[in-house]
Amino acid sequence: MYRQQSLITLDDYMEIRPLTHLEAILSFMDFTLLHQHYPNNPHKRWPKGYEKEYLLRSLIGMQVQQLPEIKALTSRIKDDPLFKRTCGFEYTDNPSESTFSRFITDISDTDILERTYRRMLAKARNLGLLELDNVAIDASKLNAYEHSIPKKRIPENANVSWDIHGVHLPKVAM
Repeated sequence: MYRQQSLITLDDYMEIRPLTHLEAILSFMDFTLLHQHYPNNPHKRWPKGYEKEYLLRSLIGMQVQQLPEIKALTSRIKDDPLFKRTCGFEYTDNPSESTFSRFITDISDTDILERTYRRMLAKARNLGLLELDNVAIDASKLNAYEHSIPKKRIPENANVSWDIHGVHLPKVAM
């Protein structure tokens, strides 16, 4: 049996292909505050773990790619080598859901993301990308549900009363 050799490697392909939407966003990001808060210490004796920048890049990629949950993100990293390389991981790296959960808990206790956001706004303003005459930031609370109710739990002829933010809508026959 003969094995066909590839003409180019995945790294070569990553260099010559056009920039994706996610790569454009990540190239604009400034991760210096993250590196200052989580310095890379090569003298540690225990396992190093994953780079915090790569984990944050993955979480940004999760939002850009509209992945619904961390489980979908970990499977996308595992199955899609281009996405994995865009986030910065090596070919053998496959972070788990618990790794992302610990990172989210750890970074939510700091103000790194807010300060990075403010730096990005200042950078965009200096480049002339934003006009800050009228700025509105929506911080309204949204209830997010990770899983929907299965249809088999809803009876077919049940009258459903929809409640949206305390406003009761009329019952609808299904």
